Amino acid sequence: MRFTSIIVAGALAVAASAQSSAASSAVATPTVSIDSAQASAAAAITKCLEACPASDVTCQSKCISVPAPNEDQVNKTTKCVADCDQGDGSAEATQ
Repeated sequence: MRFTSIIVAGALAVAASAQSSAASSAVATPTVSIDSAQASAAAAITKCLEACPASDVTCQSKCISVPAPNEDQVNKTTKCVADCDQGDGSAEATQ
């Protein structure tokens, strides 16, 4: 009985030490390889972005293939959403 607390404390110290060393050695560094097609695509995108004025987000969006709706398209989308049934905010209406 006299040594039980010492043995338990020692076992806990060993377990805590093992956890901290395992956590510090578990850090992985990912490696990424890029093939020539990806590199050329990235170069083309970079060249296109460099040709765009810094404030022209429409030009920049065309370089990276993301939508850039004009004002009319935005208004039509807003009207369409506004015409949808809005519900009453209850859980049943949001399902």
